[in-house]
Amino acid sequence: MKKLYRALVYILPAVLFFSYHPVISLGQTESMYLELSIPLIWLVLFDGVSFVQFVKERPKLNKNLLYLLPFLVFLAASILWSPNKLRAILTVGMFILIVFAILSLIFLKKNLDNKLLVKIFLGSTIFVCAWCWLQSLIDLLGVGREVSLMCVGCTSEMFGFPHPNGFAIEPQFMGNLLLAPALYIIYMLVKKPSKKLYLLGFFVLATLFLTFSRGAIYSFAAALFFMLVALGIKKKSWKCLKTIPLVLVAFLFTLNAQGIFAAASKTNDTYFSGISKSLNQLSLGIIDISEKPSAPEPAPQEEPTKTQAPESAFDGYVEESTNTRLRLSDQAVKIWQQDAGTMLVGVGVGGAGTKLYENGYSASPREIVQNEIFELLLELGLIGCALLIPAAVLIFKETKKNKSNIFLFSLYIAFGLSFMFFSGLPNALHIFLLPALMKTKDDIITL
Repeated sequence: MKKLYRALVYILPAVLFFSYHPVISLGQTESMYLELSIPLIWLVLFDGVSFVQFVKERPKLNKNLLYLLPFLVFLAASILWSPNKLRAILTVGMFILIVFAILSLIFLKKNLDNKLLVKIFLGSTIFVCAWCWLQSLIDLLGVGREVSLMCVGCTSEMFGFPHPNGFAIEPQFMGNLLLAPALYIIYMLVKKPSKKLYLLGFFVLATLFLTFSRGAIYSFAAALFFMLVALGIKKKSWKCLKTIPLVLVAFLFTLNAQGIFAAASKTNDTYFSGISKSLNQLSLGIIDISEKPSAPEPAPQEEPTKTQAPESAFDGYVEESTNTRLRLSDQAVKIWQQDAGTMLVGVGVGGAGTKLYENGYSASPREIVQNEIFELLLELGLIGCALLIPAAVLIFKETKKNKSNIFLFSLYIAFGLSFMFFSGLPNALHIFLLPALMKTKDDIITL
């Protein structure tokens, strides 16, 4: 059993990348899809094995872990007033499994081969990044989505160039999965620079930008800024800033790749239009270098026989994408403010989508707030969120091995900010499990 436990820990970094593909469909209800992914199967198996190991080893737990109980009790109790009982029960069950897995990684993970873990972590990252670029090329060749695994809104028909989702449900989650390896590599470049790390960092960063996920890219930028400033202050040296050109070169490379992809796609886009759309979307419409339409020329007397290439769905910044997130967050707050009871205890875990639908704010009860912070406020209220804060701080303290853990804190910043761009527990297990897997020793990062 101990060997199985160790094997499950070793494969975790690779498993997390397959957050949606392949997926086992178990059907659907009016308010949710019932699906099993590889990480979910891993989680159930790992907790089962961990329970046996806890019974055998009986590790000494920190008494402060008792502070987790009030939140877990409140979370379970909120099932009673949730309008979506099935989703509530499944969410609570999954959250308990996640918490137990975190505790297992903290208190049972001993005498592991850190070099092997690093190889699996970085090796699986390289594999998935390579798949993202291949996935984009497959899409440009016109291969169907059943082969490319592209999500509906990821194909080159949208912007003229594809933005891959890898084995995740959408690019937002694929980009989010690359936050940890991207920050890890840059941290190690500051500590132990090498040509191999620079090449690996370039490849991972270029793929992160290729996902075209604003949430992931913004979160990475904020976390990177904190990391470099913290390292500079601590070491009283700003040599860490030498990694910035790597980030810029990777971004420019991907920007040019998007232009080339746009020119090669079946849409009427060009190299320049691909670049201009990318900059326009990433800057929320601030940077606009698109060619302005000129006065129409007289129509030719003879119509061309060549079939015109189709236009891509978007010609620049998709304001609706931002507005939808803001609208759902605003509507979640409005529902939360409806009465004192809701403000205090929320609508119940798993009930956000149902309440949005019942109040006429969405077309389906399957809708999510797309902002985990506001979704938690709506579902758990002030009391639930207040109980969650000390529980989250406690988990952070348990995963933090020393006061100089700059990398881990940067990772928490990246993951924390990314919660503002999506909600969806099953597809984001890496946010909870990776920090528990990582540790520092003598300020040198290992896994």
